[in-house]
Amino acid sequence: MKYKQILVGLGAVAVVASFINQANADEVTDSNVKKSETIQNTKIEAPSEADVKKAENELNKANSEVKANQEVVDKAKQAQETALENEKSAENTVKKVQEVADKATPSDIKNAQANVDKKQGAVSEAEKTLNNAKKVDQKAQEAVNTQQKNVDDAIKQVAKEKEDVSNAQEKVKEAEDAFDSASLVKAQKEVKELETKKAVAEEKVNTLTNQVGEANKELTALKVSGSEKRSTLEKELKNAGPEFLTEVVTHELDRKETPDFESKTPALTSDKMVARDGKTYYIAANEDVDFNGEKTEVIEVKSKEDFEKPHVIDYKKVSEEVRNYLIELRKINGIDIPVPEVTDKALKYAKARSDEMIEKDELSHATKLKKEDFGLRGSTENASAGTLPYEDTVSEKELAYNLILRYFNDYSNASSYGSETPNEANPMNYGHRIPLLAASGTGIAVGSSFDEKSKYGNYGTLQFVTDDPSFPVYPTVEGSYTSTYNLAKAENKDSDMSHSEFYFNGKRVKFLPKTTFVYVWKEITHPKNPEFEKAKKVLDTFNAKQTKDEATVAQKLATLNTEYNAAKNTLDKDKVELKVANDRLADLKKDNEEKVKTLNLAQSELSKQEAELVNAQSNLTKQEAEMKRLKGIKVNALKLVKEAENVLTTTKNELNKAQQYVFDLQNAPKILEEAKKRLSEAKQKLAIAQKNYDEAIEKLNSAKAHQEKAQKEYATVSEAYGKYMKAKQEKELQEKLKHEYKEIVPKVLSPVVVTDKKGSIIAYKTAVTPSLMATKRIGKVYDAKSTILPQTGDKTTPSLVIAGMLVATGLGFVKLKRKEN
Repeated sequence: MKYKQILVGLGAVAVVASFINQANADEVTDSNVKKSETIQNTKIEAPSEADVKKAENELNKANSEVKANQEVVDKAKQAQETALENEKSAENTVKKVQEVADKATPSDIKNAQANVDKKQGAVSEAEKTLNNAKKVDQKAQEAVNTQQKNVDDAIKQVAKEKEDVSNAQEKVKEAEDAFDSASLVKAQKEVKELETKKAVAEEKVNTLTNQVGEANKELTALKVSGSEKRSTLEKELKNAGPEFLTEVVTHELDRKETPDFESKTPALTSDKMVARDGKTYYIAANEDVDFNGEKTEVIEVKSKEDFEKPHVIDYKKVSEEVRNYLIELRKINGIDIPVPEVTDKALKYAKARSDEMIEKDELSHATKLKKEDFGLRGSTENASAGTLPYEDTVSEKELAYNLILRYFNDYSNASSYGSETPNEANPMNYGHRIPLLAASGTGIAVGSSFDEKSKYGNYGTLQFVTDDPSFPVYPTVEGSYTSTYNLAKAENKDSDMSHSEFYFNGKRVKFLPKTTFVYVWKEITHPKNPEFEKAKKVLDTFNAKQTKDEATVAQKLATLNTEYNAAKNTLDKDKVELKVANDRLADLKKDNEEKVKTLNLAQSELSKQEAELVNAQSNLTKQEAEMKRLKGIKVNALKLVKEAENVLTTTKNELNKAQQYVFDLQNAPKILEEAKKRLSEAKQKLAIAQKNYDEAIEKLNSAKAHQEKAQKEYATVSEAYGKYMKAKQEKELQEKLKHEYKEIVPKVLSPVVVTDKKGSIIAYKTAVTPSLMATKRIGKVYDAKSTILPQTGDKTTPSLVIAGMLVATGLGFVKLKRKEN
C-alpha cells in the first residue's frame, strides 16, 4: 500500500515538473513514460567483429566459386550446344550423302551426266545471248555518241543564229534611227499587231467552225446510235417475258409410307390346331407380301386446310381406283382374267350388303338379299369392318390401295383354316386374295355403311357381280371345266415352315409396288421476273444516260455556236481596224520612201534571221528528242546485258551443281565413308562436351550448396553480432542515465525525463527551480483558478505549499528507489 502511494507521489512530481518546464522538441514530460531500468546488469556472450569478418570472407569466397563455376558451365553449355549442332549437321550430311549413294546407279550417273551436258548447252546459249546483248549495247552507245555530236552541232547553230538575229536587230535599229520613224514604226507595229490579232481571230473562227460541225455530227450520230440501241433494248425487254412470272411452289403436307406390319406378319404361336371334328390340322402364318418394286404416288390437294379437313369419301371413285389397281395387279402377275367395270348395279348391291351388316352390327357373309332384286345373277365378295370410313383426310386412291393390300395379305382373316399334312396349306387362308386375282363378271364396286355406335364404326364390301350368265363371277379356265378360283393353291415346303407360300396358276404372285402416298399442295405465286427487271433496268439506265449525253452534246453545240458568233464579230471588227491601220501606214511610207525601203530591208533580214533561229531551235529540240530516245534504247540494252549476265550466272551455278552431283554420284561410297567418319567424330565430341557440361553442373551445384551454407552462417553470425552491439549500446545508455540521475538527485533538483519517439528514456535533465519572487507573485493569486496558456503547455501553480509537498514526496520516492536498487 505504501509502495503504491509513493508511486502516485512521483507521478505528481512529474506533472508539476511538466507544468513548470516547457519541453523542447526532443524532450517529453509524461507521467506515464517507462522508467529506464538502470539497475539491471546483463552479461551477453556474442561473436566478435572478427567472427563476422571471417563469415563474410567465407561467403565472398563461396560467391566467387559459384561465379567461376557458372562461367565454366556457360562455356561447357555453349560447347555442348555447338557439338550438338555439329552432330545434327553431320547426321543431315550423312542422310543426304546416303540418298545420293542410294541413287548412284550407272543409270542415274548416266542421267546426271546427261543433265550436265544439258546445263553446259544452256551455259553456251547464255554466253551467246550475253555476247549479242553486249553487241547491241555497244551499237546503242555508238548511236548515242553520234547523236551527241548532232546535239552539240545543233547547240552551236542555235548560238550562231541568235548572234545573227542580234546583228539584224542592230541594223533595224540603225535604219530606224536614220530618220524620225516613231510614227512609221508605231504604224508598222500597229499593223503587225492587228494582222496577228486578225490571224488569231480567223484561226479561232475556223476552229469553232470545225468544232460546230463536229458537234453537229456527234449529236446526229448519238441520236442515231441511241435510237438503234433503244430499239435493241426494248426488244430484249419484250423477249424477257412478262413483268411477273407464274410459278408453282409445291408444299409437301404429308408422306405416308406402307407400314411393315401390312407386308410382314409374325409366326403363329402354334403350328397345329384341333378342329371340331376332333382331327389335328397344321397351320402356318400367311407369307410376306412380295412387292413389285417401289413407287411414289403424289396426291395433289387444293390447300393445307383442304387436306387437314376430312372429306366425305366418294366410294364410286374408290371403286374406280380399286378396279385400276386390280388391272395393274393382274398384269404384274401375267393374269389375263378381265376386271369388270364399275356399274350402278354393283354399287347398289355393295351398298345394300354394307347396310345389312351395319344394321346387324356384324361382319358376315350371310345375307337375306335377293340378287334378282338388283338385276343380278351372281356375286362374290370380300367384306371388311372398320376400314372404310364415312369421311377421312386420305384420298380415295390411298384408301383403295390400303383396302386391296389388306385383302391381299389376308393377315386379318376372321377365320383360320388348317391342312392335314405339314407340307400343305389351306388356300382358304388367302380367301380374300383369290377374288382379287380370279374374279370377274359384269360389274365391280366397293360399298360402305357407317354408324358411330357400331362396334367398328363402319362395314364395307368389295363386290364382283354379274347380270349375264355368259360372264360368270369366276370364269371357266380355257380348255377345262374348272373355275379360275381353283387356280389358287397354298403350300408350306420352303425352309420357313412358319409361313406358307401362295401360288396362282402355278406361280408365286407379286403385289403392287410398295407405294408411298405424298400429299402436296401446289401454291401459285407471281414473283417478279428477274430477266424483265434486268432488261428494264438496262433500258432505263440507257435512256437516262442517252438523254444526259444528248443534252450534254446539245449544250456543247449551243456553247460553240455562241462562241462562233462572238469570234466572227471579233474577226469582222479586226478586219476593219487593220484596213484603217494599213491606210495610215501607206500615207507615212510615201513621205520617207527611201528610208523606209532601207528599214524594210533591215526588217526583212531580221525576219529571215528570226525564222532561221526558230528552225535551229526546232532542230535542237528534235536532236535532243532523238538523244533521249537513243539513251532509252541504251538503258534497255544495258538492262538486257544485266539480265543476260544474271541468266549466265544462274546457268553456271546450275552447271556447277549438276557437275557436283555427278561427282557426288561417282564418288558416293568414299564421300559417304568420310561423312560417317565426321559423324562419328561429332558424336565423340558431343559425348565429351556433354560429360564436361554434366561435371560442370555438378561442381556448380556443389558450389551453390556451399554458398547457401555460407550465407546462412554469415546471416547467423551477423544477427548475433548485431544483437550483441545493441545490448552493449543499451548497457552504455543505462550507465549514462544512472550517472545523470545521480548528478541531479543529490542536488535536490527535479529530474526531467527525455524520451525518443518510441517512448524510451534516453536522458535526464535538470528542471529549473522557481525563484522566491515568482512564488510570492503566485501566492497573491492563491484563490484564483489556474489558467492554462493556449498552445504552450505552461500552467500557473496556485500554491507554493502544494509544490513543496510534491517535491518532498518525490525526494522520498527517490530515496526509497535508491534503497530498492
